[in-house]
Amino acid sequence: QQMAAAAESVLSHYLGREYRRNRFRTASKGLNVAISIYDVDRDPEELNREVELLAGSRMAVMPEDPAPFQFVPTLYDRYVERTGASTLDLDQETWTDRASGWQTTIEALSGWTVQRANEPHVRWFANYPDGTLIQWTTELVDPLQPEFGTDAYLEKLAAAFSESLSAQEEPEVELVDAPQDPTVRMEIAGELEGRSLMLRLWQWRSGDVLVTYSVQGPEAFFGRRLDEAEAVLKGLVPRGEAVVQEEYSPETDPVEDEGIIEFRVDDE
Repeated sequence: QQMAAAAESVLSHYLGREYRRNRFRTASKGLNVAISIYDVDRDPEELNREVELLAGSRMAVMPEDPAPFQFVPTLYDRYVERTGASTLDLDQETWTDRASGWQTTIEALSGWTVQRANEPHVRWFANYPDGTLIQWTTELVDPLQPEFGTDAYLEKLAAAFSESLSAQEEPEVELVDAPQDPTVRMEIAGELEGRSLMLRLWQWRSGDVLVTYSVQGPEAFFGRRLDEAEAVLKGLVPRGEAVVQEEYSPETDPVEDEGIIEFRVDDE
């Protein structure tokens, strides 16, 4: 009823309330909302019967070629679909990220516990008995943030981690060319919940996906685990294409300006 009332309000505003008598009607029944509009005057009683019939009927859009409209998945839709298709194969010791288009081997993590994650951005993580943690995270690039790799971006990234780890010194941040050019590499020492930690991360943009690979752990054991964590990076190879924003192009995705939507109306 609210949708029907809103539609009537909009039509009255743009067409004028004088059209309400002889040219358009709105009605609702259950979850169905029907709107009937004519460009010539019609009998008011006929309009009432017609819109009530439509609101109480079961409708199906009949096929037409070419279709007058089409569904185009959003960037987020495709990202979620590709993320769900990513695989952590413990038998083959591989991680395949369908969203960012990368695959790597995790065979260097033989003494680690490796598993998929249920957190929003963490795709998989690995724990070592000494408390060291590896994480692979992905997220869509935020268009409201500074452009990746710029000085403004690096400053904001460093500030965020300095605050979260209560760092006493500024983190070391630099741009490197691997695994992808450019890649942000950052190392920082700090405290988290009273424990001294070291953290090193690599972050790069793959299509419209931001990939972050990080290793963090107790400062006393960090150096021992770093080589194993870096071996995962060295095993990275491209696998498919990363998710990117696809712009609609009338030349490649033509849709006619005019079309007919044919309905089948079954009385209930």
